[in-house]
Amino acid sequence: MNKRRIYIAGPMTGHYGFNFHMFDRAAHDLAEKGWEPINPAEMDREVGFDPYRDKPDAAFLQAAMERDCAALINDAEAMAMLPGWENSTGARGEFGLAQWKHIPVYQWPEMTLIEDMPPRADRKTNSDFRSMTAQERKQRPVATGVLDYFPDALVELAHCSWVGNEQHNPGTSMRWDRGKSSDESDALIRHFLERGTVDTDGVLHSVKVLWRAAAFAQKEIEYRQATGQLTEPLEARQIAEWHAQNQN
Repeated sequence: MNKRRIYIAGPMTGHYGFNFHMFDRAAHDLAEKGWEPINPAEMDREVGFDPYRDKPDAAFLQAAMERDCAALINDAEAMAMLPGWENSTGARGEFGLAQWKHIPVYQWPEMTLIEDMPPRADRKTNSDFRSMTAQERKQRPVATGVLDYFPDALVELAHCSWVGNEQHNPGTSMRWDRGKSSDESDALIRHFLERGTVDTDGVLHSVKVLWRAAAFAQKEIEYRQATGQLTEPLEARQIAEWHAQNQN
C-alpha cells in the first residue's frame, strides 16, 4: 500500500538550529501516522547543511527555495504546517502554493484542516509588559501580586544577586554576567537538595533556588520573544545554546 506524501512547512529563520528539531519531530510523528513525510530539514542535511554551524548564503537560500517548492508542487499530496508558521514568509508562500494546487493543508500536530490564510500572529509574549493593554497589565499585579506576597524572599533575592556580583565582578556596578551563569537547571536542583541550610557565602540555599528559577524563566521568555515560539515545548539545551550565541 502506497503511503500519501505530505510536505512539512514551518518557520526556520530566527529559530535555534533553524527549527530542524521541530521539523524532525513532525516527520517522525507523521510517519507513525502512516504518511510519507517530505522534510525540508532533511533535504538541507542531504546537501551538507549543518543548522548549528552554518549560515546560509543567498545562493543556498535560493536553491533551497526552488527545491522545496518543486517538492511541494510535484510530489506532495498534502501539507502539514508547524506551530508558528503564520509568521514565516516562506511558509506563508508555501501555503499559497498548496492552495493553488488544491493540496489539503493541516495544522500539525492536531492535523486539523486549514482552509484560509490566517493573519500574521501577534509575536508579543505575555511578559512584554510595555506593549500590553490596560486589561493585560491589570492581570499582572507586580506590586500586590508579587512584592506584597514575598517581601522578605525578594529582599534576600536581591542580596543573592549582590553576592554573586561581588564574586564575579567585585567592586563594579550591578549587572548579570550571563557568561558565569549557564547551568540554571542543574544548579537549581543542587540548591534545592540543600534547602533549609545556608550556603558558604551566607545566602540561603532556598533563595538560590529562587534566583536560578528566575534566571531560567527570564532566559526562556527572551528566547520565546526572539524566535516567536510562544507555546511550543522547548528543551533546556535550546535555550542555553541560543543565549550562548547571543550574549549581550
